[in-house]
Amino acid sequence: MRLAISTVPVALLAIAFFGFNLFALRAGEQVLAVNSILTCPGVIFGWFMGHDPEMKKFSPGKLILLATAEEAARRNITRLELGAGQDDYKSRLSNGSYPVAGGAVWVIPGERAARELYRLYRERKLHTST
Repeated sequence: MRLAISTVPVALLAIAFFGFNLFALRAGEQVLAVNSILTCPGVIFGWFMGHDPEMKKFSPGKLILLATAEEAARRNITRLELGAGQDDYKSRLSNGSYPVAGGAVWVIPGERAARELYRLYRERKLHTST
């Protein structure tokens, strides 16, 4: 069966040069994986990726990421952002990195309390697992 990548422009934001694309990796009519990306001049940012769990042994996530990179190169896009984190696939596929920071503003008191509990739980879990 032949694999094919298709680009489906779902929507473009009103601001020029920024957009959203959805890539689909198919084998015939079956969708193996999808990759949603945000774009701006010269850069694409991976947003959400998913694949058919039954096809896991064929690495559809890796295949669609590589196909997305190939399509980006065809469009003269020079940077593919893999996002924060130190996942193994990122270090295998990247040729560089730089520090990033994140943050949030919580306006609903319950949201802030829930986020704080989650953060404390995660820190405790990280400290007890090492």
